[in-house]
Amino acid sequence: MDESKPLRYVDIGINLSDPVFRGEYHGKQAHEDDLDDVVQRARDVGCSKFMVTGSDLIESKHAVHIASKYPGFCYATVGVHPCQAKLFDEYPDGPSKMLEELRALAIESTQSGHAVAFGEIGLDYDRLFLSPKEPQLKYFEAQLDLAVEIQLPLFLHSRAASEDFERLLAPRLAKLPKRGLVHSFTGTMDEMNRMIALGLDVGVNGCSMKTEENLEVVKAIPLDRLQIETDGPWCEIRPSHASAKHLNGAPDLPKAVKKEKWQKGCMVKGRNEPVAIARVAHVIASVKGITVEEVCEAAWNNSISMFGLVSLHGEAPDRNKRSELYWKNLRTISWLAVRLFHMSGKGNKVADALSRWPTSTAPNPGRTEDDLDSINTAYAIDPPCAFLTSVISRDVKQKIATVWSRQHRSMFFGG
Repeated sequence: MDESKPLRYVDIGINLSDPVFRGEYHGKQAHEDDLDDVVQRARDVGCSKFMVTGSDLIESKHAVHIASKYPGFCYATVGVHPCQAKLFDEYPDGPSKMLEELRALAIESTQSGHAVAFGEIGLDYDRLFLSPKEPQLKYFEAQLDLAVEIQLPLFLHSRAASEDFERLLAPRLAKLPKRGLVHSFTGTMDEMNRMIALGLDVGVNGCSMKTEENLEVVKAIPLDRLQIETDGPWCEIRPSHASAKHLNGAPDLPKAVKKEKWQKGCMVKGRNEPVAIARVAHVIASVKGITVEEVCEAAWNNSISMFGLVSLHGEAPDRNKRSELYWKNLRTISWLAVRLFHMSGKGNKVADALSRWPTSTAPNPGRTEDDLDSINTAYAIDPPCAFLTSVISRDVKQKIATVWSRQHRSMFFGG
């Protein structure tokens, strides 16, 4: 392990759409919007990818909006949390309409590259006072079916409901090649092992490490199934937690003040932030008896692999250069498809379509940043490549995107 290599993190569970990150607490504005500062503090410690959690239809839209505001850094999940499951039956136009709108949002935001997972969905029997068991079961199943249809990996929640959770989940996982992860895991050793056996990853945050039993579970999570998160503004590591004794040598957090005494550049007491992900990684490393570098690199690779957090947004040298290089190299990715998949019997058909594609395609002077941001990052196919959609499968597109991002991305963007 190269210990000189900068640490890098993906916060796979962060609730940046929560009003507290805009200075609003319980409906009252306590200080100015400091979301930009929150994101920058995390980036300063190496957290360069954030998955913003969608917890209902409205919050999922907010998550997608944040992903569009911070392209290449923030990505959204789309789904309805089990504690919000009753909202389906309360929806003015009925539950079918809400499912239809959720489906449309998931499809549109996936195609734009802003959404990367279906969730937060699952079951929570610890808080049945928020949503009874019946709607939780009904709409968990319905949302699982949507995820299978759209082929999004799962962002899952399970509390005191492992039997029903696994019963509904297991039959569908074979239809989801990337499966998903159980975030903010607080279950037993046996439950963790069953999640691993199902092919799921496990998300760890401060709430996952409150007790000695929790720490034993974290210690046993295989590195190739580990992902890390803060779940801010909640789930901070507190002095009363068993994990606190593992903080020796951990990175210091920025100064924190009460919200009433907010100062620019400071954290807010009681408001967990993604900058704290470095401390989550430090505790995990201490518990496992390995280096922080090993934890970070494994978690990073697991998150990037599962959720495809390689964006075409916001990482080019500049807008004009990106537009020029995008159009210049658009044919290259398509010829890559021909080379990779000629033996599949589809290569000739793609090549024939390409032969009729004008070679003089040039950037449209009126093409906007929003147009460029409509690139489908999951498949690396833009509307001008629409013919590829009709002649090759989803799996093939994913393979094209993988090879493209690994080998050709620097040429595509010029750096």
